[in-house]
Amino acid sequence: MNKIYLNSKDFNFYEIFYGYESNIYLFDSTHLMKIFKTDNIEVLENKLTKIELLSMINSNDVLPVDLVYIDGIFKGYTSIFRNNFKPINSLEQKKKIKFYILNEVAQKMNFYHSLGIALGDIHEGNILFNKDTNEVILCDLDNTSISNRGFDILNNFQKDYLKYLKSSLDIDAFTFNLLTVSYIQNILYSRSFSYLREFGLKGLLNTSENRQIAKQMITFSSEFSGDLFINHVKKRTLF
Repeated sequence: MNKIYLNSKDFNFYEIFYGYESNIYLFDSTHLMKIFKTDNIEVLENKLTKIELLSMINSNDVLPVDLVYIDGIFKGYTSIFRNNFKPINSLEQKKKIKFYILNEVAQKMNFYHSLGIALGDIHEGNILFNKDTNEVILCDLDNTSISNRGFDILNNFQKDYLKYLKSSLDIDAFTFNLLTVSYIQNILYSRSFSYLREFGLKGLLNTSENRQIAKQMITFSSEFSGDLFINHVKKRTLF
């Protein structure tokens, strides 16, 4: 990977997104730049190792291109700007398209799992869709678990659920199921777990297989299987 060196006093890039862990800027007409807020050297070194590994993956997802150093310290990376892609939570879609997108996400999830990479937090804001080409891509992949490099940030339900897992890869099955519930039922992702607790599954998701998965998720069962995904089309699982 190439290294880009910047000075903080000359940093005047246009900010596109202000986040909890990082900010995203328009680096040039074809690239975005993600800058981490932390100054913790250990966290940044962990990020750097994972970013270098991610940059070697052959995928159409939003992956790191160049490393960014500010005042001589590693602080982030650039990625290709996908101007025609929008987060799926910002688009109106029919259920047929939603099923298609979820199937594409499941395929990608299995691809990363085959490389030993757990994504950690699969949600609507990290899934991008091009409605003209029907392409689905993932972004914000630096908070992954690769080899002995763990997740950087986990929300509360992930922390609880990880206590019951045999592998970090299983967290993706859990968050993918939460995504399915929120996306198909048109509720906020942050409410999907409480929604399952309160209402169970309705409509197209109300199958015996899905009820079993939901029950396992709700009770944080150690028997939850990472290869069981919510049934989307014609009562078949996604692999």
